[in-house]
Amino acid sequence: LLRKRQASGGDDMLTMLARLSGAEGDGLSDEEIVDEAQMFALTSYDTVAEAITWTAYLLSVHTDVEAHVIEELRQSIGERPVTAGDYERLPYLRRVIAESLRLYPPSWLFTRLAVEDDQLPSGATIPKGVTLFLSPWVVHRRELYFPDPNRFDPDRFTEEGVAGRPTFASLPFGGGRHVCIGQSLAKLECVLVLATLLST
Repeated sequence: LLRKRQASGGDDMLTMLARLSGAEGDGLSDEEIVDEAQMFALTSYDTVAEAITWTAYLLSVHTDVEAHVIEELRQSIGERPVTAGDYERLPYLRRVIAESLRLYPPSWLFTRLAVEDDQLPSGATIPKGVTLFLSPWVVHRRELYFPDPNRFDPDRFTEEGVAGRPTFASLPFGGGRHVCIGQSLAKLECVLVLATLLST
């Protein structure tokens, strides 16, 4: 199957992986291609399902927020089916999802390997070869950027609120060169699924 994909002119994910070159110009091994495909399948569905579940839970215990979302859906969509074009029409629902990802990030722990000696702004030294653990769950609860951090408040993610915080104060999808490649798709899926569920 992989040989056929490598020879084909298709542009689906598996075909692109099969033709992908490694850092040294050599192609990925069959095992690496299968690993990448499995990782994509797992992370593009499992984590989105977790995000939708936590958001549904938070709405169920914050009925005022749920009512606001339903009113936004009524005004922006009405009785018609939800479409991908509705993503931009639902800013409050997007803020609800962002706050849910802050409180309950599906990827609550990342690891990184130090490729060289480094020093943090605090003065702590990081030796080469050390594995670093970074927890968005902990970072998202810094009172400096999120006062009363355990409170569910979608208005933390207004344009003004986001602009007033450092870039990595909220990092449910990681950040930098290792940011989740599927973050835009994940956000779109969350909005469309929740909008569909809440508008029925």
